[in-house]
Amino acid sequence: FDFVYTGYILPIGNPLHFNQPELDPFSITRGRYHELCDGNDWRDVTLRDIAQRRQEDFYAAWAGEMIRIAKPGKAIIVEHVSQPKCEDRGDWGGVAKSWWFEAIERYNWPIDSDSIFMEDDHIYSFHRYHVFMRKKSE
Repeated sequence: FDFVYTGYILPIGNPLHFNQPELDPFSITRGRYHELCDGNDWRDVTLRDIAQRRQEDFYAAWAGEMIRIAKPGKAIIVEHVSQPKCEDRGDWGGVAKSWWFEAIERYNWPIDSDSIFMEDDHIYSFHRYHVFMRKKSE
């Protein structure tokens, strides 16, 4: 494709699969996940890191498919990206702006890191942002 775009990547609502089936997965994020954000003991820190890595891997799978179908040298845009849960507790969780640069190496993406441009979103009350990147020319 000459241009690949998505408006929003819906984050994983319950990346640690906490056993609370009576609740909507996204309402859980206001309970146990907030406790993990505040926790300082090794369990909370470890679980918080695992939950974030699962979120990042999920975003990488989605973005990786967008990159795969883009022609070399063409644009890829992701809008309304959520920040990580512990950085914006009012939102559902996502990835930090710095993650996109780290993801190029972590997931071996053929993206020109100099092409990455981000802009803060001003529509929602969350701290979301938009990402533009360009697939490397072959």
